[in-house]
Amino acid sequence: MSVMDKQDYPDSEFVPFADEISVSDLLSKLWRRRGLIVVIPLAALLLSFVFILFTAVKTDTPVVYFVQLQGIDKGAYPNGARFSPQDLLDPDVLKEAVSVLGISVNDSLRRAIRVEYGFPTTLGIEKKYQKRLKARNLSATDIDRINAEYKRELSRITEHGLRIVVNYSDIGLTRKQGILLASAIPRAWGRVYTHKYRTLVDTRLGNAAVNVKDINLGETSGVLSCYDLIQRIKKGLGVIDGDIRLKAITSRSGFTAADLQTNLQRFNRLYFRLIFTNSFASPDQITNNFLFETQLHIDEINHEIDGLDRDLAYVRGFVQQPVTRQTTGGASNDMIQLGENGLKQVIGLANKASLSDYIEKILDRRQELVARRATLLSDLKRSNSRLKKALDQNFINNAEAELAFLVKEYTSLLSRVRQAARRNYGDFFKPLGPPEVLTPILPRRSVLILVLSVTLGVFVAVFIALALPDSRKEPDLHS
Repeated sequence: MSVMDKQDYPDSEFVPFADEISVSDLLSKLWRRRGLIVVIPLAALLLSFVFILFTAVKTDTPVVYFVQLQGIDKGAYPNGARFSPQDLLDPDVLKEAVSVLGISVNDSLRRAIRVEYGFPTTLGIEKKYQKRLKARNLSATDIDRINAEYKRELSRITEHGLRIVVNYSDIGLTRKQGILLASAIPRAWGRVYTHKYRTLVDTRLGNAAVNVKDINLGETSGVLSCYDLIQRIKKGLGVIDGDIRLKAITSRSGFTAADLQTNLQRFNRLYFRLIFTNSFASPDQITNNFLFETQLHIDEINHEIDGLDRDLAYVRGFVQQPVTRQTTGGASNDMIQLGENGLKQVIGLANKASLSDYIEKILDRRQELVARRATLLSDLKRSNSRLKKALDQNFINNAEAELAFLVKEYTSLLSRVRQAARRNYGDFFKPLGPPEVLTPILPRRSVLILVLSVTLGVFVAVFIALALPDSRKEPDLHS
């Protein structure tokens, strides 16, 4: 303390300056205005809660509709055509779907509708695998394995269901109209694709129907027409018998596809082969043209088989390429590393694995062509036998009666196959519940908004409490 200070206050001790503030003074001031500190954050909390509720009421959430696929196996329709969720956005499908609302199909409508693979249980699956990934001490291999399991399970489940989302507010529709449109889309898809595109029955059965009218086995033209008819029946029965979903279906008289195949072989053995061979005993323009076309067909098959053989040779050469590997010095023999071109080799191995399906398709096609060529060659040998044997009319009549019976039962079976497909698959889907508008109780980040509003209210209240002048009279330090 200086001499001047001692002279100014000769009879008292040193008194601090009046502008010095202590923590105890601040706390006491805040305590005296504790009501203000409580009221302002509560008011901020109330206002933010009202804002959140108002936002939730005004927010238009889309309509979500889950359906389970029926008759769609491995991404294909029953007829073998590829299926895509975008089939539900086909112009013909949308046109029929919106007909109940009286609106037109345009780009805005297409953008407002989204169709994708999905199932209601996908969220639970995601949470399950997220929990597994949170475990401690997971190696990179463990993480890759868990991710692969997640993708396989998700793919297995989602490919059997569709998630239809309609943003009705984007196209000026009400919530009720959005629900109506969401439920109309899969129904329209089922009708359009079963009637217009005929996706219920295998495409190979699309032209399998036959007609026995005006076939006279006593004439060369009738014999060759019967030859084509038998090939179509044989092909159709093979398709039906090869489909596990259709092979148990019977004709009106109780014949399955396998039964009719046996009857067809019997007809060939007892009747048609003899009639066919005998028709070439006296060559004419019709038989000569048949032989010429058959030889051309065999040549085409040979060319196609040669092309498939070249493809197989190329693929085999690619698959059999050796993969160079090297071991690190001083490491055990089990530690194997790729060389400098390791990345290319890994890509090559992946390509080899993906070629397995391609090779299988080539082999199946080649086997089919070889069997077809063998049949045609046998028919040529029969036509060249020049066997002349008189056939009485009773034999011809019995053959025509047997042929008519086969055609009748085959037509009945084909009709029942189509009816069974429509009955079993229906509209390709089954609802997993009504369309719903998934409106949350509170909008997203509502908790964050509430916490920030309370925090801001506390800061504002403290600032106001400290800024307001103290109404209590301060003591005079000079007296």
